[in-house]
Amino acid sequence: MSTVRKLVGIVLVAVALTFAACTTSTSRPTGVVTGSANACRGLAVSAKGLPPVTVLLYSGSRLITSETLPSGGEYRLTATPGAYTVEFRQRAGTRSFQPYRPKPVTVQAGRTVTANFFNMCM
Repeated sequence: MSTVRKLVGIVLVAVALTFAACTTSTSRPTGVVTGSANACRGLAVSAKGLPPVTVLLYSGSRLITSETLPSGGEYRLTATPGAYTVEFRQRAGTRSFQPYRPKPVTVQAGRTVTANFFNMCM
């Protein structure tokens, strides 16, 4: 009888593990916003080089995510599907400013949308 109980126990554990592996994931599908981010540098570049830039992804007025990178770098932001605004900021001395207009983007699951910020300040 003890062999039967052990066998039943093993079968119950196997069934429990099978059900645990079949549970649905609670993660939501995502898409990507990517692009090039170039500092507004005008005609003169300081001896220190260009400051880093920050790309921010907003849903309405709520910040979803951001990335700070060197000027000229490529950014990659991940978000759930929906309508967003991409903003670009750079530092000048101690203050941050926004040399480019925000860009609206629509994120779709499994897709990549591009919003580039080229140097248009020359």
